[in-house]
Amino acid sequence: MFSLDASTKYKDQLLLKKGSDLETGCVPLYVCGCCADLGCGCVSIKVEFINDQYIWSEFAFENNFEEERTQGKYMNGFGPFIFDKTEYENFVHSFS
Repeated sequence: MFSLDASTKYKDQLLLKKGSDLETGCVPLYVCGCCADLGCGCVSIKVEFINDQYIWSEFAFENNFEEERTQGKYMNGFGPFIFDKTEYENFVHSFS
């Protein structure tokens, strides 16, 4: 069975209620599955709220030992994704 889990801290970052733990200001979307350490690496996104919509853009990989976020061939040009405010907030709140 497939299951997702998100701490309140990350939910609040996705909802722009809390600042990011990353120096870039981007929000972690997927953190290392082995150690869950942001420094090891994560896929991060820029999250904006404009005109009652949440927008995910600038998908990239980042860690705490390289200065640049990198997109690689799989994330280059990926997105943006636009979500309705109510649907997005309900979806994010549904994860425990």
